[in-house]
Amino acid sequence: MTEALGHLHDELRAYKRSRALAVALSSGLLDALRQEGGSAESVAQRRGLAKDWTTGLLDLLRIFRLVTRIDSHWELTSLGEQAVADPALRAFAGYHLHCYAGWQDLPERCQGDAGPGFHAAGAETPEFTNAYLRSMDAIAQRSFAFLQDRCRVAGTVLDVGAGPSTFCRQLAACGSCRVTALDLPPIVEAAKELFASPAGFEWIAGDFRDFVPVRPFDTVFCSHLLEYASLAELPEWLALMRGFTRPGGKAVFLVFLRDSTTDAQLDLAVFQLSTGVNGAGLGHVCTSAELLDYLRNAGAGDIECTPLPRGPSYSEYLVTCTWT
Repeated sequence: MTEALGHLHDELRAYKRSRALAVALSSGLLDALRQEGGSAESVAQRRGLAKDWTTGLLDLLRIFRLVTRIDSHWELTSLGEQAVADPALRAFAGYHLHCYAGWQDLPERCQGDAGPGFHAAGAETPEFTNAYLRSMDAIAQRSFAFLQDRCRVAGTVLDVGAGPSTFCRQLAACGSCRVTALDLPPIVEAAKELFASPAGFEWIAGDFRDFVPVRPFDTVFCSHLLEYASLAELPEWLALMRGFTRPGGKAVFLVFLRDSTTDAQLDLAVFQLSTGVNGAGLGHVCTSAELLDYLRNAGAGDIECTPLPRGPSYSEYLVTCTWT
């Protein structure tokens, strides 16, 4: 087997491993071991699972160092205990199982007439929405200290496509600004149940493309929404962001940007295809030069682009500007 073909085999195996881990976390198999260890047969019986399937998955989880076996007795390792207790990891597992299924429908969805996008349809299911919001909140928590240090946000803030609105909720809790978080109705309904709303923070349900503010905001904050716009839509979306803010107001964007690294290009190409689960159209991940050009054409000045500390996957950037 050639080296290049071997790499492709590794990619497929990694995908299968991640799916198996997600199934193990979301199916309750690890929970069953946490409550009481035992043989594969007894664990399968308690969870209503097939014995042979359970045995195979337990063997795989041992490779992850999540479980261990002494004779025929299976139990969690210390790492397994941490994994079961980690709500973020469980949320990721549930969310990615939905995404694995959604990818199967992408070719049809991208025809243009496939009905609501995967996330829009999934948002009607509480399990999906909760997993999505908790997983996005877990990601955003890791960046909070960096953003707090680099973003001087005050006054009134509109968080567009807010999701869990992690950063802006914490800013409101600190009393540094008043926040309006805007997202689709099912997302807002679930977020209200999952997350506390501090003083100075409010949710608004609606599509940002139809939103008309009562008065302009001092700052518009937008985390990983621009990537879902096609190149044709991006000028219109940026014009909306400018229209939401007062003259001289600010914009704060978190975005993925392309660079020259081969692995990053591949990861972002996969992400760009994944945006199709949200509807018929695919988004576009810009290079830094592309985004800066589009921002200048939209009337932005004082543009700064700063890489975030390297995360587990894509190259993430903080982009700030002032609307002239």
